[in-house]
Amino acid sequence: MQKTILVIEDDKDIQEILTYVLEAEDYNVICAEDDTIFDNISTIKPSLILMDNQLQGASGTDMCYRIKNNVDTSEIPVIILSANTNIEILAQEGHADGFLAKPFDVNEVVRIVAKYSL
Repeated sequence: MQKTILVIEDDKDIQEILTYVLEAEDYNVICAEDDTIFDNISTIKPSLILMDNQLQGASGTDMCYRIKNNVDTSEIPVIILSANTNIEILAQEGHADGFLAKPFDVNEVVRIVAKYSL
């Protein structure tokens, strides 16, 4: 069964790169640009969420914290993406399962998605 990866990223170029790389690895990819997707996460039931830390109108860290503290979504692995030098601390604050520094290597993306997706 094909796994679904939810990419929450407001940069269209990064969305396209992640979609291209992950679809080539046989994942189904759904993209969102902001926190309006939050109410649909439990319906989508992604195997993994890749989420930018700086979203328009929302903090990825805060959104991750909400996901991890919601009984319907708490088991979904979340990886925070950021160019922030404190990415590890941000990921810990949001209770993320891991983090990926930008700019990222596509091979590292594939490795992390394979490691964390349910």
